[in-house]
Amino acid sequence: MKHGLLKVEYITRDYLKRIRNNGLIQFLLNRILDNSVVILEGSLNPLLQSELLMEIFNYTDMQFFGVDIKTIKKFSKREITIIYPRRKDWELDIRATIDYLSLVVKA
Repeated sequence: MKHGLLKVEYITRDYLKRIRNNGLIQFLLNRILDNSVVILEGSLNPLLQSELLMEIFNYTDMQFFGVDIKTIKKFSKREITIIYPRRKDWELDIRATIDYLSLVVKA
């Protein structure tokens, strides 16, 4: 896992549908391990969430604690899911309303 660099990636619902059966878990895992905050248009079903969490457990250590998943029901008239890595050296603060999304990294 890279240190210090944080990226934000927005994944559309259409792209999620295309890769759902072809390695969605690995796709998300690679981005999270590369310090990406992943914003999904829509949500992950509980089975996919649990599969992702089980895979993440293989990579936890003293610096990387795992992931947090936050679903925002009414952002810009749609649902989004934010998946982000939990690290020892920073914390992500998410604030959202129907028309405002703020991601603040506290290092």
